[in-house]
Amino acid sequence: MTDEQKFLFDLNGWLLIPGVLESEQIALIKEHLEQLKNNPDQLESKYRHCYAGPVAELHDHPVAVDILRCILGKDINEKAYGFRLDGCYSQYRETGNGGLAPHGGGPNVNPNFSYQCKNQMIYSALTRVVWELNEVEHGKGGTLLMSGSHKANFTVPKEHRVAESFLFDTYSCPPGSLLFFTENLCHAGDTWQMPDPRMAVFNAYTSHQAQFHKSSWNPETIAEWPEKRQSLVRGVWHADFSESRPPKLNDWYGDDNKAY
Repeated sequence: MTDEQKFLFDLNGWLLIPGVLESEQIALIKEHLEQLKNNPDQLESKYRHCYAGPVAELHDHPVAVDILRCILGKDINEKAYGFRLDGCYSQYRETGNGGLAPHGGGPNVNPNFSYQCKNQMIYSALTRVVWELNEVEHGKGGTLLMSGSHKANFTVPKEHRVAESFLFDTYSCPPGSLLFFTENLCHAGDTWQMPDPRMAVFNAYTSHQAQFHKSSWNPETIAEWPEKRQSLVRGVWHADFSESRPPKLNDWYGDDNKAY
């Protein structure tokens, strides 16, 4: 993560990295999500999930990992990341479809949402990573982001908890772009106005010691992932002192150590 990226993420609460994915990878992911939407029964059960198949390559994509290491935590060791994949969903919105109402922003001491930056180090808590699979034009349906609201000392006034508020920023980007934002940022889903549907994958990440969403990962799906990617869905703890000193670290996924 560059110094400029750190500054912008801390200043605004969000960061856009355009054009990360190649067209071939985008096509494979879109094909999977379209089949999941239209003909799920034609997929094997282990691929009948938005986080499966070619989408799985996004969960620890090198560009995403580079940022997440700086805002959630460094790797535990060579086998395990210092953060978790807390949830994943895909979005398919046709022209004219609206999105979620504004939420988030303002003071929050909940450890799942409490954004902090101390001694030049960021801790973003629950962090959303959005992969935009189709083009997004400015003001035509991309996520609305109230820059700076993640560090606000007052609750966002109700007159600004509407998509029409002038306080919201947004973005334009080509297919395959990557958007990060801390979930304590006030954000919303705008009405989609582009001719092609909004196709996007929304991943949520937390520290490996925290969990917000109840998990429902298919073990057959996870079994096909590389070992380090599997660590993204391991159990939620850091150290086990019950058997040894120094303690055993939480650096593996298995039947005895997976998120629920």
